[in-house]
Parts: sequence; C-alpha cells; structure tokens
Amino acid sequence: MASFKKDDTLALSVALSNGFWLTIGDSDVADSVRSDTNEILQYFRELDSVQTRRGIPNLEKYPLEAKVCLVWTGNFCSASGPYSLQKCTEKRLNLDGYRWNTVGLETLRRMRELLITRNLVDVDVDVTVDNVERLGPGKDFTETTSLANNANALFERFLVHNDMPTDWGQRATLVDSFCKAWGISTTFLTYESSNETRTCVLYFDPDTRTWKVNPRRFPPTTRSTDFSVRVFKPPVKQPGYLKTWPDPRHHWLGNMYYTMNDKMSLEDARRVFVQGVETTEIKQWLFYS
Repeated sequence: MASFKKDDTLALSVALSNGFWLTIGDSDVADSVRSDTNEILQYFRELDSVQTRRGIPNLEKYPLEAKVCLVWTGNFCSASGPYSLQKCTEKRLNLDGYRWNTVGLETLRRMRELLITRNLVDVDVDVTVDNVERLGPGKDFTETTSLANNANALFERFLVHNDMPTDWGQRATLVDSFCKAWGISTTFLTYESSNETRTCVLYFDPDTRTWKVNPRRFPPTTRSTDFSVRVFKPPVKQPGYLKTWPDPRHHWLGNMYYTMNDKMSLEDARRVFVQGVETTEIKQWLFYS
C-alpha cells in the first residue's frame, strides 16, 4: 500500500485522473481501478527515488498540472481508438476497453528498463525526449491501425520489430508512455489543417518550467497552410468532458481539448512550442478552459 504525505499532490493527482474511470466504467473497471490507483502511486514514488539518485529533477516537485498529466495513463483515448471514450456517453466502459486504453504498470516498468539499458536517459529532459523521438526510423506498419491507442500492444510490436509506427497518433501514444515510464510529464498537441492531422507529445521541462514539443515533430514545409492547434486535457473537470461539436473554423471541438482561438502557421507553431509555453499558461488551458 502506497503511503501518503503531507500536502500530497502526487496522490491527489492520481485520484483526480483515475476518478474518471470510476465514473464511466462498469463494476469490473471499478475493481481494477482501485488496485491500479495504488500501484500507479507506488510506481511514481519509486521513480522519484530513482531520479534523486541520478540527479534528475524530482517529479514530486512538479507543479500540480504536470503531476496530473504524468499520472494520466489513458493517452488521448477520449477522442479516438476502438474504445474511444466518446462511446461511453451511451454505454459504460468494460474491462477490455479500460485495459486497451491505459498503459499498464508492467509495460511502464519494461519501458523504463529499456530506456536505461539502451542509455537513452539523461539529466536533461530535452535530451531524453529527443532520444525517444529518434527511436525508429519508423516503418509504415499498416497493422498498427488496429492497435490505435493501445500502448501495451504497440510496445510489444516495437519489441518485435525494434521500430516505431509512422502514424502520428500511434507514435505519440508510444512516445507518451516511454516518457511517463521515466517520470517525464506529457500530454498531447494536435495540429490540423483541412487535409491532415498530426498529433505529437507535449512534455514538461522542469528546468525551465515550460511545456515543449520536440522539433522533430515540426518537419520543414514550404506550404503556407494554417493549422488549428489543440492541447489534450486530462479529465480533471468531468462534467461535459466527452462532449464534442462541429465548428467550421476548427473542423470540430471537444471539451477534452483546449483549442487555441487563432489558427497558426507551421512555423509559428514550431516557434511557440519548441521554445516552450510557461506552465502557468498550460495550467489555465488544462484546468480552467
């Protein structure tokens, strides 16, 4: 059983994130969540000690918004995948759906071991994320479409082929889990035009207290297309969280995202998110929008 501390915002973050599964899941999900919640807290307590020994900024010192994103293990399943949570407005999520949508603790432990064994971790978060983003080079695995939002299955696929899918969303699902396995807080940035959608990981840098996207996720382009940009929000505010609606300027909107009011060129998005957005602003996007 994980112990609790005074002003324990890590435990609070686990409760905030995992409470959503209790709201939308059936009784089998509820039983599993109660067990998983304790194990998730224990895992990150243990990881905090590992970070201390390696001289890495401790996750226990992250701001609340970073802790909430860190312990959310459901990637962006609210909006996509075979067990998309939008379907739960009519029917409760079953245990298969819960297991599909969440990265398991055993997967996180194996990911952490792989990162250490391959010498991919660094005291500089930017370097660690770049090392993860360079895993690949990436083959067009058509079968990964059937694994959408299943980090556990995608990791098993990675171990067999030692490669990453080229699909943006499925690559982001894997990168997100690799980062969390090492205590790097993440959420998702999606930028979308009329003919393409790209989803990538937005991560917290504790040294600068900013949220960034690895520059590899903004490939050079000569097109002048403007993009709608949105950031995935963990389900802290549950009422209406799964609501979506069409919008002529942004294709669609949903309460699981913070969507920026103005569209951005690819170069402007690169400049803003590679340089980093202050965590105080991200907190407003995630908790109060």
